[in-house]
Amino acid sequence: MNKNHTIPLELEGINRTIFEWAINSPLFNSIFGEDTGTEALLVKILGKEADQRELASLTLYQYIWTKYPEFGPNLLINLLPQFEHDRVFYDNYRDHTTHMIKCFLLGLYFYDSCLVFKELINDPAIFVKTWALTALYHDIGYIFENDFVNPKEGYLIKIMDMINNTLFAPLSNIPLFSGDLSKTRERKIIDKHRIYTGNIQGISEFEDEELFDSLKEYGELSNLSSAKKVNGIYKYYIYANSKKTKDGRMGFRDHGISSAVIFIKLWNLYKEYVVEIYTNKNIIEEFGEESKKKIEGLYLNISSDEGLINKAVGAIALHNINKDLWDEDDALISKLDLKKFHISFKHEKLFFAFLLRFCDEIQMWDRIRYRKPEKTDKNVYGADLDIYATNDKIFITFDEDYKTYVNPENVEGSLFRKLFDTLQKYLDSYEIKNLLFCKKKDEIFNIENNFINNANRKEDVCYKKEDNNQSIEDLQPWVVGAVNIDEDLHFSSYYLKQSMEAYLPEEFKEFGYRNIIAVYEDFNETYYIPLKECEKVSKKLIQTSLQNPLFMEEIIEKITKLIYELRDIFDFEPNKDMFAKMSDQMLAEYYRKHDEIHTKLYVYARIPEALDRGISTFTNYLRSYLKEKNDELNDEKRLNEVFEILTYPENISLSGMEILELYQLILDIKMNEKDLKNKTFSGSGRRTLIRMNYDTYHKVENFANKWAFWGYHGYGHRAIRDFNYFVERLKVEIDNPNIKEQQDRIVNAMSRAAAERILNFSRYNVDEKHQMLFRAFSKIGTVKILRRYYQLRNFYYLDNLILEIAKRNKVSEGTIRCLLPEEVIRLLKGENDILKEGIFRAESPVFSVVLQNEKSPEIFIGNKAKELYEKMKKLTEVKTLNEGQIRGDTASLGQYKGVCRVVTRNEESVFEKGDIFVGVDTDPDMFDKLKIAGAVLTESGGLTCHAAIVCRELKIPCIVRINGLLNYVKDGDILDVNADNGIVSISTSISKNIIKSVNAKKFHGDTKTIGKKAFALLQMKANKILVPEFFCIPYSVLKKVFCNIDLDNKGQESQALILEIKNAVKELGGPLFAIRSSTLNEDLENLSGAGQEITELRVAKDDVINTLIRLIDEYEPNIMGGSIIVQKMILGDLSGVMFTKNPLKKEDGILIEAVPGGNEYLTSGKISPVTYTWDNVNMEYTEKSGDIWSGLLDRSKLENLQNISIRLENLFNTPQDVEWTILRDKLYILQSRDITGREQIDSALILSHRNKKSRNILSIYQVYALPINLQQHMLRVAAVALWILDRWKGVELNRREIIETLLLHDIGNLVKVTEDKFESLFPDTYQMESFQYWRNIRKSIIQRYGKTDTEATSNIVKEIKVSNTVMDMIEKKQFVKNVDTYNNNDYAIKICAYADQRVSPNGVLSLENRLNEAIVRYRGVKNASVNSPNREELVEYAKKIEQQIFNFVEGDPEQITDATIKDYVEELKKFQFS
Repeated sequence: MNKNHTIPLELEGINRTIFEWAINSPLFNSIFGEDTGTEALLVKILGKEADQRELASLTLYQYIWTKYPEFGPNLLINLLPQFEHDRVFYDNYRDHTTHMIKCFLLGLYFYDSCLVFKELINDPAIFVKTWALTALYHDIGYIFENDFVNPKEGYLIKIMDMINNTLFAPLSNIPLFSGDLSKTRERKIIDKHRIYTGNIQGISEFEDEELFDSLKEYGELSNLSSAKKVNGIYKYYIYANSKKTKDGRMGFRDHGISSAVIFIKLWNLYKEYVVEIYTNKNIIEEFGEESKKKIEGLYLNISSDEGLINKAVGAIALHNINKDLWDEDDALISKLDLKKFHISFKHEKLFFAFLLRFCDEIQMWDRIRYRKPEKTDKNVYGADLDIYATNDKIFITFDEDYKTYVNPENVEGSLFRKLFDTLQKYLDSYEIKNLLFCKKKDEIFNIENNFINNANRKEDVCYKKEDNNQSIEDLQPWVVGAVNIDEDLHFSSYYLKQSMEAYLPEEFKEFGYRNIIAVYEDFNETYYIPLKECEKVSKKLIQTSLQNPLFMEEIIEKITKLIYELRDIFDFEPNKDMFAKMSDQMLAEYYRKHDEIHTKLYVYARIPEALDRGISTFTNYLRSYLKEKNDELNDEKRLNEVFEILTYPENISLSGMEILELYQLILDIKMNEKDLKNKTFSGSGRRTLIRMNYDTYHKVENFANKWAFWGYHGYGHRAIRDFNYFVERLKVEIDNPNIKEQQDRIVNAMSRAAAERILNFSRYNVDEKHQMLFRAFSKIGTVKILRRYYQLRNFYYLDNLILEIAKRNKVSEGTIRCLLPEEVIRLLKGENDILKEGIFRAESPVFSVVLQNEKSPEIFIGNKAKELYEKMKKLTEVKTLNEGQIRGDTASLGQYKGVCRVVTRNEESVFEKGDIFVGVDTDPDMFDKLKIAGAVLTESGGLTCHAAIVCRELKIPCIVRINGLLNYVKDGDILDVNADNGIVSISTSISKNIIKSVNAKKFHGDTKTIGKKAFALLQMKANKILVPEFFCIPYSVLKKVFCNIDLDNKGQESQALILEIKNAVKELGGPLFAIRSSTLNEDLENLSGAGQEITELRVAKDDVINTLIRLIDEYEPNIMGGSIIVQKMILGDLSGVMFTKNPLKKEDGILIEAVPGGNEYLTSGKISPVTYTWDNVNMEYTEKSGDIWSGLLDRSKLENLQNISIRLENLFNTPQDVEWTILRDKLYILQSRDITGREQIDSALILSHRNKKSRNILSIYQVYALPINLQQHMLRVAAVALWILDRWKGVELNRREIIETLLLHDIGNLVKVTEDKFESLFPDTYQMESFQYWRNIRKSIIQRYGKTDTEATSNIVKEIKVSNTVMDMIEKKQFVKNVDTYNNNDYAIKICAYADQRVSPNGVLSLENRLNEAIVRYRGVKNASVNSPNREELVEYAKKIEQQIFNFVEGDPEQITDATIKDYVEELKKFQFS
């Protein structure tokens, strides 16, 4: 609008109010812009000249259609304005064109001024679009209301053509269609679809029940029908058309319903037409690129506009229904109970119907009349009135011939009373009484300050509070409603608010709480509810369910319906940029949809939760009911058995369905590949995708797409399970021989439970009402899991949407998550100040939210929040049942004893098959752990929670709602779970035995506890000297638990310690580790025990436990105490040893030795390092080159080492012997010890292996610095041979010589390839940054052992000292000698050659696949055996060797897989050379 405007004097009353609002309204300007032409039209529309009003209204319609086509994809042309302007039929037809425009303006004014309306439709763009579709077209069917009188010839046909042609209005700006409808006729799409083809006088075609289907819901919502299966709007339309009313009028066709039906017809045709154009390539290709984009926009808007259209046509259909046309008897005819008909603005779907009826009744001022008003008129025609809207009230004043009334609403016959009485017949009377008020003109403008800007307005409907001054203490006792890990204020407010009486719809208020306190600490939530309120709500729900046995069924049905609405909010495929490219408006629209559906969902979803919320009221009620039926049920175990039968899920849950479908997929794959030699999922799986046939690929892909969102967890990792995840899962499950049995067990359990339920209902005489309760109980759990899965899908999109909102506002995602949804909506509207609240909350360690029934949420941060949290924890503190024993609710029967594993979130925990799952609760992302658990224990949850349902289906013992569970059990405790009686006993409590570097400052022990080396590392860590992260375990603990342990039958204490170590290893991160001793007999005064110490390097994560067990067994006699250190392995670029005082010189100085890579390889001292000696005279370092290196340390690195030497001497108060490594310019100290003996000086590097006596294969691999993949290759090759030897029926063979041969056969392979092909030696799992380390090792091997892999292997094997036979077999088993091997009668050689040719770097493959893999990997490597000139012959002879061997083996080559040799590999890790 033009800012330099003046208000015309001719505008008075409501016309002036509307004009003043419009010229100052951002909402109005957002629609029409600052356009002086629009302002001029507005003056005419609101002015006194009737003809100008009509023409201006028609012009404004055209303006809206042209400038804002989004107001209706099926824009209606000016049919009605032309019809009325020509005055063809009735002389008394009024100006509906202006009327509809004014209704539109009036509704905009109310919405823009009334907070109560904005709270219902919180997105202005959605409101404006839906309201335009409603108000601007609500009377288009007026011409059909009565029979036509003296129509002009051909005019009706013209009208019907105009309606048909309305379809093309949205295409008017596309060149191909502009002004030329003939081209659409050529498509022959519309000719067969006429809006009107029947009898013009009878207009019978509108009486088509199918057209009314989309209106049916709106009739039911307004109680137009007393029977749900009756389409009340349709019945009303037909009945009104045939019924002669009591005032003598003939039946009529309600113009509101006619308008709605026309709208529906046009919309359906529009959709059909646009879809046909967009999807038909022959048509769409005729358009230019710009036109194609516009058509695509129309096509994409169809789905989003569908909901708006439905609300608009519903409102239009209801706006004219008249309950006064019949007497009371007639009002009940045809199942129409018009006496109950009403429209509520608080029902979101009826809001537009309410607003339209309201505006339609009020907008009677200045209407053109073609007949005189009659006394029987119930509408107010031509009255001079004024209206003023505030936040929560609308004031109206009539000037009735200059009469004024003190209280006109109480004056019989006043115009206000007449309007008020009329509105109450259609609109909810209670809402009208709280919305519409009467004031005299001079009073209206004095009330502004009392109502406007009342941002903290109370609820419109207030309920009496029992005690306004009740404190937290007054409301005792409190219970914990729930503890939710990884939860934020933003989402939790949905279920918290919908749990409160004040926020619930009228019919559910009695099921709401009046007080809730929620506390948020580092995005974890705990909320509290008064115990009495929990009991009251639960008992009321039970009472309601008994009075109406279908009540809970209806709730579950509504939840299910809303779940699928939730699923459909984000109706597009996910991708990383899915929200980044959206406009702010589109982003806000998706958020609004989510907010709307989630709010509705929790109105219903929290009702089943409330049955057992905080305490087990519902469960205890049903259990007590059963006890009264039979004395035998006083036995706790028997009661739990019967209760489980009666509440067992009637249908398999969604998580159960996923398991069944996985099992079926496995069975299908096995059947499809029954006769194939090369199984898709055999071997290491590197070629799985390549081998997978189309049928299998398609099935796996469908399975992955269907179940992708199980496991999603937005706080941990924002990724869904993809195709590759499910492929890996199949690899794990495919060899399970009991798949069919497990599948049948789940299905049969459901069938058995159904039969047993019926028998027990009869046996214990359970009445029908309670049968319905038990059955509802069983359904609640399954619908929870259904809800949770689709919420996970919703969260995947929502988390990314919130992240995008955060990015656009340049704040952290946590800031947005600390806002309430209504605050996010305000932010999306541009109210950026609200971000301050989110920032304060996000930065506060603790903040709390107090919800009380008659107050807005109060949010506290800082000390007040902490004090409140501490108070609530104290008020809800629980006591254990008795020493060492705790109790909960049995959710799934059974008994189990095992190791406790506390699980917080899926990605943070180590969990092994048979562990006892212990947590606050469970979530679908923990499902992989649940299904392998020995038992499941949760602190919260009820008998319908996720854990309970899953455990019942899988027959896993489960106890839930164990108050204080996490206060009494810890990782590693041995728990005795008796789910039959709901009791958990802590039979053995393992104390925390691991000392971690991250807790260095908190360590208060001494060297006697952990040894001097570990103590020194902790001191360095505490003083901010960079050391690799580590942990240490006291040797006394290791000796007690691991010495002489049986790995196949580990006891409970060893299981607990193993679990603790695995968790610590996981926390360290990284693939490789160093294991060092820190014993009391090392580093004694005047003597270094370095030569006696334990050092194992490059230990793989999965080998840490076995390595510790082996080392304890080997070194036990020599260890006097202390600890073992497990340290993250740093693969440095440079490494070495530094003496902070050079013992070789009298004066002070530093001695530094350095080598590239790690310093651990040069065991023998034959490869000399680069030596740097500090010269006190010249004040500089003197360098002495090594055998192959020089210039390794520049001045910067030397200065860094010198600075750290000073810090270390100051820390330990004595000169130090320091091992160090540098990785990407970061200097790590690996260990530091006091300089004690002269032997430390001689050959300082790597003293740890010099006197090593161990002949274990893993120790040998350590000495010669073999990469993990090379170790794994030789172990697997030897394991293949063992598999064959265990099934060998041929001549007797020397088993030990074959194993020794294969465990060493590639020990020199690090020099096999040239420098440019070096990376081909490593599988894809190796990161690029580690290659330089291994290149340095390669140089050392070449220098010491030889330039070729054959030469290096031979020299290393000689140094290890094995038999001549083994050395001979290593040479003969090579691929290039396959012809000789085939002709050789020595089957030991044949087995060695064959085993090697079956194993790739990634695992076991078939012979053919393995050879092909080697050819690809070693392409371009000249000295690789697979590149021999006679390769094809060698491949052929490899196959012949396989045939020779398996002539004497009980088994087939296809049986050799990674799975079948796994146990052999573990056995070989303990192999000792003689």
